[in-house]
Amino acid sequence: MLIAVPITANSLKGAETEIANADRVADLIELRLDMLKGEFDAGALVKKAGNPVIVTCRRRAEGGKFGGSEKERIGILLGALKAKPKYLDIEFSTNEKLRKKVIAKKGKTKIILSWHAVKKTPSPKALAAKLAAMKKVRGVDVIKMVAKANSAGDNFKVIGLLKSRGKRKMVAFCTGPRGKISRIVAPLEGSMFTFASLAAGKESAEGQIPIKELRRIYGAWEK
Repeated sequence: MLIAVPITANSLKGAETEIANADRVADLIELRLDMLKGEFDAGALVKKAGNPVIVTCRRRAEGGKFGGSEKERIGILLGALKAKPKYLDIEFSTNEKLRKKVIAKKGKTKIILSWHAVKKTPSPKALAAKLAAMKKVRGVDVIKMVAKANSAGDNFKVIGLLKSRGKRKMVAFCTGPRGKISRIVAPLEGSMFTFASLAAGKESAEGQIPIKELRRIYGAWEK
């Protein structure tokens, strides 16, 4: 099971420290550029990591911290692309023209097209329609769909999307305290990877399990 760990520090020095620590325990590192304050060189941070990097600059509307303009956000992502990260995450809700601009510059970087429902899990019909629409976007390598679980049943709705992925690589799970189980079982059901926090208090979203704990769970599962 592949586990991605988000870098949630808000300072450059803190991010560098977290990257070094995450390199020791994670399979992938999600560089949350929206968490950083002040000026920074996204490309330089990408190069600090020994493990494959997912570059993300999440919009507030989808649970992120970035409060600048879309032009600024896209500029940050394009700057990070110059360092050739393994993956770059861009939201499906991003203006189509801007989204195409980023995808056109991807080079060897793989594009993760993401969608986040931060308040609730839509109906199975609505989820299926969203997945169908995301599949139509060209130049995408991985589809990521995340919704907040407000009930145990919501986990089944989101994890169930993995059965409809076809030959597509996909990541799907739920956030929130009631979504923890989906984070654990997602890779077992076909999700390309799941997310875990570097430590308690370092979560980038509700319901993330510390990576040491998640590793213990998977270890017990495999015995």
